[in-house]
Amino acid sequence: MKDGTHSHVLYDTKPLNLEQTKVLYESLGNALQLVGDAVGLPSGPGVDWAALDDEQFEQLCYDVIYAHPKFDSATIRKLGNSRSRDGGRDIEIWEMPLVRGGHRKKWIFQCKLTKGKSLGATKITDIGDMLDQAAANGFGVMTSTLIDATLYTKLDEVCGRRSVAQLNFSSLELNRAIMRNASLRNRYFAS
Repeated sequence: MKDGTHSHVLYDTKPLNLEQTKVLYESLGNALQLVGDAVGLPSGPGVDWAALDDEQFEQLCYDVIYAHPKFDSATIRKLGNSRSRDGGRDIEIWEMPLVRGGHRKKWIFQCKLTKGKSLGATKITDIGDMLDQAAANGFGVMTSTLIDATLYTKLDEVCGRRSVAQLNFSSLELNRAIMRNASLRNRYFAS
């Protein structure tokens, strides 16, 4: 292969699988963010959560999880429309196994579009029942605001008792995911 100046010989190359492609995509986004930070470029404006309704927010959460390298996007399911009787489970997905044929966890995510206030423990109820009913090994909250200490304590307690892994996305983590992904910015926040 020639790059215009040099010739390169590549050995033992093969196409990337879906998980490897997602990891590369995430790494490139992180590298671009670091370069932008190094030269003093702004990371972008904050996300205007008021531009979304509940259904659009759940679809955004679906897209964030779908693109996450930890998960097998072929297994993702959005359970009904927002505010439907889904037992608190908005998104279900299985994680990618670490080794071929290895054990993988079933995850459930609850999405909460919240205006202004932090998300507290009283806004997410029956976590234990939800985990038991879904037979989930992983749980996450995705919200457009900060997660209150009372909710983190509740999540740590309930998930810890059941040895359930957690991956939570407050507005801070969601903002980062959106800023690294131009297609998400364009799809949900283009003016």
